[in-house]
Amino acid sequence: MVPDQPAAWPAHRAAARALGRVERALATAPDDVGLLFDRGRLLDRLGSADAARQAYLDVLARDHVHAGALANLEHHPIERTRSIG
Repeated sequence: MVPDQPAAWPAHRAAARALGRVERALATAPDDVGLLFDRGRLLDRLGSADAARQAYLDVLARDHVHAGALANLEHHPIERTRSIG
């Protein structure tokens, strides 16, 4: 039997714990590109698409050619608004 809530899944719990460790590490090294990328991947795994997209953008702000962030960002389209005037 599969639990109804993702938070009950072992992989989800493990990702949430790992995210906590990454967040604590980022508190002392906020510009660490590796940690920022890990944060994005974990947020993706947890289903937090907007936060993951922002994490990948944070990586790219520090490393404009980070292949992993560029590749993962492709899965997170940025909403665009268009002015009609």
